[in-house]
Amino acid sequence: MAMTGRQADQLRTKAEQVCDSARDVQDNLKDLGTTATRAAREQFRHMQSQAAECMDQGQERAREFLASGKSRVSDLEQTLEMRIQDQPLKAVMIAAGIGFLIGAVCLRRSR
Repeated sequence: MAMTGRQADQLRTKAEQVCDSARDVQDNLKDLGTTATRAAREQFRHMQSQAAECMDQGQERAREFLASGKSRVSDLEQTLEMRIQDQPLKAVMIAAGIGFLIGAVCLRRSR
């Protein structure tokens, strides 16, 4: 079955249309890839920024916790000093008792 000139022209036209459509699809895919890459980069930057903010907040909370702990230890130290000054004999007896208990425990472990 031989093809006529008109059929060959129609076939060429269809083939060109298919090629044009394929190029359009290829261009659309490139554009889509570029858009997806940009979106991924933006999302990464956003997440990176959020992570940095969380890190800063965590560091600030740690500083506050440390400052609070130092303040409590300082308050406890002052309270202890005041009680020792108010009742020195009682403080010495408590210290001696604690020393005796620690010595007894250490002596038992060494045997």
